[in-house]
Amino acid sequence: MKRFLLLLAVFCLCCTAAMAETTVSERIAEVKSLELNEKTNTLILRTDDGYVITDAEGNILSDAYGYLRSRGTYFEVAKEEGLNTTGLLDGHANQVAPFAYGTFESIDSSWVAGIKLVEATAENYDYKLWLGDGYYLVDSVDIFYKGQLKGTLSRMEYSSAEAYGDYLRIRDRESNISFYNSDMVKSPVVNSSSSEYYEDYSSGTITHQGSGQAAFTEGCTLSPENVSKFLYERKKTILDLQGNVLMDLSAYDSVYVQAGSLIKVKNADRLSGLVDITGKEIIPCVYDDLDYDLTSAEAVGYLRVVKNGNDGFVTLATGEEKGFDFADNATRNYTCYLTADDLDGSKIVISAAAGRLPVKYKDFNAAMSGKTSRLAVVQDAEGKVGVIGLMGEEVIPLSDTWKSVYDLNVSDDGSVILARLEYGKYAVYTVNYDPDLSAVPVIDDGTWTCENGHAGNTGKFCSECGAKKPE
Repeated sequence: MKRFLLLLAVFCLCCTAAMAETTVSERIAEVKSLELNEKTNTLILRTDDGYVITDAEGNILSDAYGYLRSRGTYFEVAKEEGLNTTGLLDGHANQVAPFAYGTFESIDSSWVAGIKLVEATAENYDYKLWLGDGYYLVDSVDIFYKGQLKGTLSRMEYSSAEAYGDYLRIRDRESNISFYNSDMVKSPVVNSSSSEYYEDYSSGTITHQGSGQAAFTEGCTLSPENVSKFLYERKKTILDLQGNVLMDLSAYDSVYVQAGSLIKVKNADRLSGLVDITGKEIIPCVYDDLDYDLTSAEAVGYLRVVKNGNDGFVTLATGEEKGFDFADNATRNYTCYLTADDLDGSKIVISAAAGRLPVKYKDFNAAMSGKTSRLAVVQDAEGKVGVIGLMGEEVIPLSDTWKSVYDLNVSDDGSVILARLEYGKYAVYTVNYDPDLSAVPVIDDGTWTCENGHAGNTGKFCSECGAKKPE
């Protein structure tokens, strides 16, 4: 087996004093190419023998393949050319499906569809090669759950799928919907709707469509680990899967239950807030609206909200507010940041933890809905690019090494960053981000405070007492 140069140096970067226990290690790799799977924190490395999967430290996890491609939380691989020669590995290179498929569809982290193909014509096909004149029809679809083959469907039985925990909703080619359990046993529910549950309002029965059993009632055998949505609202009371009343929310005008343990509520004035699974109001009903992605908010600890028409953030643990400098329609939304365009073309950045940051940037990129990284890639006015944290601190120092905020690829959770230095040379950063949230950034907005304590002055004399601006 041919050898290749992978590791040139490993060292730690010293972060700024604003950091608490944040650590960043950098590994330099001279290789043909590297690609980060943002969901698994592993990488695709091109070698003389083909493509392999490595971890962030450069340890090789897989054999070499002639073809290797990220497919959600999985890797699609092939050792030889030809039809139905593709297999599937999980995010850490364990084999999930044999080399017997034309392609795969990653439904979620547990469910995968392996699709076998047959040759077809340009007049009737399901798949076409990006380059060339290859046309293919689906022959059959194998369904894998947690790495095990659970069942096979025909072409007509499978068009698309969505997972709800241990259960799968499948739409066929005639747009009919059916549910299956994790052993691919079809649910007895007929004429299924597209949601996880169906409520018959005449009888009051709530049916879990995947299993066919009555849910949110005594005798239900489902648990929160089995399903996507494990709370239900009925007449402003919240039920668990066994029908126990967890809380009475009749004090609110409206109640909205999603997946997860946070519940959105509205008061009589149609202002929104949040209660937790115990019924405790953790965010008061003072906001025009809340971000829909409560799952990501629960993971990072911050929720984007709209108050009096302006965008900002509230900290879930404390209720502390940050932002609200700009109207909702004037901002671009990220998981932990907002940006607004200034008159000079630069970007003003609002952090969920610190509010408005003191530095404006030429360009900005950060995690959006469904991702939990609290880092942001920025480019300053001089064109330097690097990575900052919630307090505006430099996690990877800004430099001329990169030309664009898209030259640094950050994993979904922010723990691995891949950056191309030059042709055939990459930096892989492993990040443990633990910010010092007490280090509030100082913003120089051009105003001054007089000797009598009156702040916000802009002229030569205090607008309240007439005191002269200090030298």
